[in-house]
Amino acid sequence: MKKSLHAYAVMAITSILVIGALSPVQLAHAVNPGQCGSMDMVFIVDTTGSMSGEITNIKAGLPGLITQAQLASQGNTLRVGVISFDGFVVNRYAGGFINQDFVDVKLPLTTNQADWTAAINSLTLGSGGGFPEASDQAKATAIFNRVGSAAGVAYNDANGNPGLVIADPIKAPTGFSVPWAGQTNIAVLITDATSGGYDDVYSGGDSALVQSLGTSAGTHVPPIKMSDVFSGTDPSAITDLMRDASNSGGVFIQIPSDGSGLSAAIMQIIDTCGGEGNVIGGEILSIDTSALLVAGAGANALWLLPMLGAIAGTGAYFTRAKWLHKE
Repeated sequence: MKKSLHAYAVMAITSILVIGALSPVQLAHAVNPGQCGSMDMVFIVDTTGSMSGEITNIKAGLPGLITQAQLASQGNTLRVGVISFDGFVVNRYAGGFINQDFVDVKLPLTTNQADWTAAINSLTLGSGGGFPEASDQAKATAIFNRVGSAAGVAYNDANGNPGLVIADPIKAPTGFSVPWAGQTNIAVLITDATSGGYDDVYSGGDSALVQSLGTSAGTHVPPIKMSDVFSGTDPSAITDLMRDASNSGGVFIQIPSDGSGLSAAIMQIIDTCGGEGNVIGGEILSIDTSALLVAGAGANALWLLPMLGAIAGTGAYFTRAKWLHKE
């Protein structure tokens, strides 16, 4: 149940970007070949009932995203993985109804481009049973290389509620078990919902877990940038995901509730190697955006960025970004 963006108080946070229906993709720099070094990238996608626009958008934009990621990575080192999360649907691998939220490992990290494309194109709209969703458990699956199986391996969420990690028996027979190994490692979450573990209930424990997962990702060996693309409106989700991204050195990006701008958001994440100065080669220009005003989710995003005449062709990321919603 998505609404137009509510008005929020001015917030200061590391690396915030809000993309309107006409995305400011001109702020993304031209990628230098190999600038991110060897790169691992995992898409963590919400496939619950309200995510139709986002799923359509990522499928349509996938060829360009792959091209950009391959260019940014070094040689033929790009590896991609795909994880989704849903609930209250039939288990596509083992049959039987899954009467709870769950995580689905579609593809562990691999260099096989055909498998990346097939995994993204296999994303289908499910149910979810209502907000919140198990994005925190999907992130934990990626960060900690959780094992899964066709029938499901049980894990507990932050509040002790059990849930399953299922996995494609052909492409991911042991779940998300391939270790991270890139010079740049990026996990891209795509959701419109608050994180709530396996029980569809949001609590302080869920909030704390989301934020701690960002810290776990940032201190992981090798480090993982958690970059969260959010198309919802819930203030609790925005706060949690901002802190999650900031704690890992990643970025938080908000897009319109219809999912438009998703490909541009992911492109921005790739262009900055996950965010916060993570470029191995090339240059990122640090900008103090204290005067930045963003009117998100309208037909046009309003950007007031003083003294940006020299930005063309240069990388940009946003620190201490302040943003307002304009009705």
